[in-house]
Amino acid sequence: MRPHPILFASLFASACGGGADDVSETTVTDSAGVAIVTSAPADHPLDWTFTTAMQLGGADSGPASFTSARHRTVATNDRDRIFVFDRDASAVVVFGDDGTPVATMGGKGSGPGEIEFAFELVDAGEGVVALYDFSKRMLLRWDESGTLVGEGPVPALLEGGSLVAVRGDTTLLLTRDADSVRTVSMIQRVTRHDTVTLATLRTPPVAMVAFSCFAAMIPPLFTPTLVFATQGGWLAVARQDRYQIDLFRDGTLVRSIRRAIDGAPTTLADIDRQNPQGMRVEFGAGRASCTVPSTEIRERQGMADRLPVIQDLAFGPDGTLWVQRHTFPGDTPDVDVFAADGGYLGTEAGHGVPLGILSGGRVLFPVADSSTGVIVVGVFTVGRRAHP
Repeated sequence: MRPHPILFASLFASACGGGADDVSETTVTDSAGVAIVTSAPADHPLDWTFTTAMQLGGADSGPASFTSARHRTVATNDRDRIFVFDRDASAVVVFGDDGTPVATMGGKGSGPGEIEFAFELVDAGEGVVALYDFSKRMLLRWDESGTLVGEGPVPALLEGGSLVAVRGDTTLLLTRDADSVRTVSMIQRVTRHDTVTLATLRTPPVAMVAFSCFAAMIPPLFTPTLVFATQGGWLAVARQDRYQIDLFRDGTLVRSIRRAIDGAPTTLADIDRQNPQGMRVEFGAGRASCTVPSTEIRERQGMADRLPVIQDLAFGPDGTLWVQRHTFPGDTPDVDVFAADGGYLGTEAGHGVPLGILSGGRVLFPVADSSTGVIVVGVFTVGRRAHP
């Protein structure tokens, strides 16, 4: 699902008075054919404005009754369609850019085209809406009208891992290998001919943690992992423990974006900030759940020495990259925006990474509905602040 490429073109061209060099000292070096783009740590606020045009979600019933909207459960395409995966309804709902429902895909069940247990939408290329059903172990694919066009296993997933993207016979996977010594997280590119590891992160071993309502092999809180974003043939990967985003084009590393920003040392108060109402855990397709209080997390799970630096990534128009730094729940997120060449354009505060892009200068962000508190899709018109 490709965003509109021209949405922010004029904003980017004039952002903060004329480009990345005016915003922050940026250096570009070459390392064996890879462009290393390094920007200074000082933030520069972007002079963009976001005016609410529409909110979608939180209705009492019907297609717009979903109560959660986040990156990878919401997407858009260049035909101004909005796709929302409603986990409670086990369905993908398609809306027009005016909020009118267009189609519904899936529904609870184990039959063809029905969804038992899935987490998010999968990047499967233009004109295709897809998700992976973990209970059925099938990739479900629909066209934009809601017609099921494919349902079948992903051979590369048979040995475990989670799906990043599927393009033809190429599969991108997030896999983990854990033992008593270490945990290794990897982004792998799998084709019919070979498997290539693109990114690797080693962390301390997981351990069995027994809470009052469940027990599991889990790492200490704030243990870093790999985060990613895909668009077309591009893959962006970041280790959460450092400010470095590596960009791959068709499996080849071509650019590395870096800023001198480190994670803060963790404190006991950070556990309460991360889980102000405790840690809610769901158990499979039955949606049974329990909540672990923060006191148990402090006593039994522990935490890493430092907070993560990067929380999430998303591609924007023209290959721009949006990088959300680590944010505690309820805090205002800071998102750094980089041009297609890796130059730092500035920092946007308050919205997180975009859920999608529509024509007419509109962008989608998750917002809390003022009357219900549920997270819905906010559609905003983008402009620039007037300068004296």
